[in-house]
Amino acid sequence: HILIPILSMFIISSDCSLSIIPAVDVHVSRCLDNIVAGGVQICGLHATVAPRRQQQQSPPTLEEFVFVPYLETECLSANDKLGDQLKNCKGLIHKLQKKLAPQGVKLSIPGLEGVSGPAVPSPEPSEPGLLRLLSLLCGLELNGNLRSELEQTVEKERGCLLQDTLLHGLLDGPALRHCLDTALENSTPGKIKVLEALSSDGRLFSRAVPILNIQPMLRLDYVATAMTLDLLTPHQTTLDALGVTAAQWDPHQGPVPGGEVGGADLVVCNHAWGPLGAGAEVVVENLASGAKEGGFVMLHTLLKGETLAETVAFLTSKNSKTNRQRLFSQAEWEKVFSDASLKLVAVRKSFYGSALFLCRRRLPRKQPIFLPVDSMDYQWVDTLKATLAEPSDSPVWLTATQTHSGVVGMVNCLRQEPGGNRIRCAFVSNLCESTVAPTLQPTHSSMRSVLEGDLCMNVFRDGHWGMFRHQLISQDLSEELTEQAYVNVLTRGDLSSLRWIASPSVILWRAAPTCSCVGSLNFRDIMLATGKLPPDAIPGDLALQQCMLGMEFSGRDPSGRRVMGLLPAKGLATCVDADTRFLWDVPDSWTLEQAASVPVVYSTAYYSLVVRGRLRPGESVLIHSGSGGVGQAAIAIALSQHCRVFTTVGSAEKRAYLQERFPQLTAESFANSRDATFEQHVLLHTHGKGVNMVLNSLAEEKLQASLRCLARHGRFLEIGKYDLSNNSPLGMALFLKNVAFHGILLDALFEEGNREWEEVSQLLKEGIVGGVVKPLRTTVFERDQVEEAFRYMAQGKHIGKVQLQVSD
Repeated sequence: HILIPILSMFIISSDCSLSIIPAVDVHVSRCLDNIVAGGVQICGLHATVAPRRQQQQSPPTLEEFVFVPYLETECLSANDKLGDQLKNCKGLIHKLQKKLAPQGVKLSIPGLEGVSGPAVPSPEPSEPGLLRLLSLLCGLELNGNLRSELEQTVEKERGCLLQDTLLHGLLDGPALRHCLDTALENSTPGKIKVLEALSSDGRLFSRAVPILNIQPMLRLDYVATAMTLDLLTPHQTTLDALGVTAAQWDPHQGPVPGGEVGGADLVVCNHAWGPLGAGAEVVVENLASGAKEGGFVMLHTLLKGETLAETVAFLTSKNSKTNRQRLFSQAEWEKVFSDASLKLVAVRKSFYGSALFLCRRRLPRKQPIFLPVDSMDYQWVDTLKATLAEPSDSPVWLTATQTHSGVVGMVNCLRQEPGGNRIRCAFVSNLCESTVAPTLQPTHSSMRSVLEGDLCMNVFRDGHWGMFRHQLISQDLSEELTEQAYVNVLTRGDLSSLRWIASPSVILWRAAPTCSCVGSLNFRDIMLATGKLPPDAIPGDLALQQCMLGMEFSGRDPSGRRVMGLLPAKGLATCVDADTRFLWDVPDSWTLEQAASVPVVYSTAYYSLVVRGRLRPGESVLIHSGSGGVGQAAIAIALSQHCRVFTTVGSAEKRAYLQERFPQLTAESFANSRDATFEQHVLLHTHGKGVNMVLNSLAEEKLQASLRCLARHGRFLEIGKYDLSNNSPLGMALFLKNVAFHGILLDALFEEGNREWEEVSQLLKEGIVGGVVKPLRTTVFERDQVEEAFRYMAQGKHIGKVQLQVSD
């Protein structure tokens, strides 16, 4: 790097004579490989993509920032799985109706018009839920007391209602977090106290605590209560793990007891497994008693007049004639809340009739102070400072009507400051120009309900009051049946993220695609997937591609001919776009599994030893990792040239295998690859001269030891990429022995204009005919064992090739 400060100042000052903002031109020269900006020159700039360090950091939380209305109906309507489940439930309810009719029981359930039976007839569901309970009830013989049999079955399978995904769909979606975030946003910054009622059945703690813990630096005090403490004993392990305190309280019997239980910022209750009871008004009043002034009450329940709600009410009722009185409609719930001095501030209603209500205890009315903040002269800043400095507790409403206003972010910051609890926001952020904006005046009717709710964030967008919220981005990977797919790692460095990915629906093939039957793993694939090798270490523009895994395969071309071949990348796929120049016919005596073990290893060995190293008969060769694919291929080629072979192995098993395959190898041919003792072994058996050629795949200190094994006029062939990509120092004194160092990159043969490929291809063909090229020993994994295959090869315990059976 070159830095000339005076020149930089001169250039910047001269360039800025006609401009207000200081600027300087940047010149990039690809020929000289430098970047010049003023008096600063950077030469040879090289950047690598850093892999995620899995062990040091937890998985990232990916969220989106979206507008969310305070009032939402038809929630979860886009969930096809819940829609199908609802259809099946309605079919079973209709079946139960017909079963009970001969017994003199009229099961009058709305929403069953046109329903004839289960949408998808199936055996009894294995997962607990309403669907399973209905299936069991439809299977009852009803020989004795009808009501007794129903009650016994429902009581026995009560857990089905408590775990049903339909009844609790709102709690498993973003709706629960929206309500929790609203309560958290309007509480004291940095801490919140939550009180859960009837938690032995509602079990909201298992959902709410993980959501609240997403917030950084939040002090959470969560108390779960039940009618008796014994009811919470089965959940004690979960409570302890979540840091939840257990307490006794029955809201049916009275208000919250004194002590540490009351004074909560938020009181929550999940009662979606049935109606709340005949005394629902009293229960709501008692729930409100647990919240402090200005605190919140959240209730999850079922609504009257809906198919599932009426069915659950019938099943859980002790008296079938009065079950309708135990359900409330949304309008009736709103009256119950109002009578309990609660202001309804948010509603989430599912498309099948469950509802999540968020209410706030009414506060004494205080005269609000409204301050418009749209003015770009910012004179309102001094007014705001003076207002907050006054000894008053009147709420200060910052109003903005410009869509680009940053009032939301400013309010979030001001809320963290002393006196920030007084700050409120009313922001008009319409995206549709035709939407009529409300009048942001305290006396106007459009603001009356907003002022009663007294929420800190009030955003009006396209006809709805709401707020901006962070919500998790769904990372669930959809699955589909496809004939065209490839293997890729979704997160470099994390082998558990290896997946089969559906190929794009439209692919521009160079020629008709070749169907792959077997794909082989190579060390390059392991290094890339584990993040030990950066993508830019591969020649060409492969680093810009989405998938770089897979170099060799075997299969059939469009004419049905059995072929094996090479690819720059994306070789672990059902169909590959292979260049015919890189294909060979599979001999009749080979299986496709055997053929897939040949292309990369023998191409690498021929390219290294013969094309680049110019191996001559009778020379001595040191071949590292001899039991590996390239190692075995190199030994076969060297022995065919009557060369003296030294090879390193990592275990006695691998040594025995090589001696069995290559009887020409003697005891002195073997050394250890786990340490650098092979250096003394080679020098001892060559009388200190060293070998004519080294085929190296070892790294760091073992690479340096391998260099010292090289004789005068020798050739060093580096096929490993670790030290090359890390730019490890070599030492120039080595070349005083008149040696040559070759970096061997098989990937470079795919580049346009490379004339060495024809020679490599011809050598491999001749090797097959001459019997030098023989299939390697293979370890084959099924196509659903991708991660296992990569981990097995990464351990280095394999002999030969590790393969994936792509197709039958």
